[in-house]
Amino acid sequence: MAIAVMREACELGISVPEELSVVGFDGVKLSQYIIPPLTTVRMSQSKLGRIAFKALLADIQTGVTADRGREYVLDTELVLRNSTALGQQV
Repeated sequence: MAIAVMREACELGISVPEELSVVGFDGVKLSQYIIPPLTTVRMSQSKLGRIAFKALLADIQTGVTADRGREYVLDTELVLRNSTALGQQV
């Protein structure tokens, strides 16, 4: 989605990151090769899968889905690149 935002910004003449900072979420490998390279929040897909499985299993074992949801922790890492004004300073 962030890459699509950057493309649309380019088509509209909006300069990234001078006029618009863009940050992706998921750390797609392609993000480091586009121009400008996309700042992203990287996460482990395998850890995300394990958390999702744990959540599904909890719902199955209890027979009830949580009305207000449950909280699970997934470690992430901010990878600064040039699609944000902050990334320009790195």
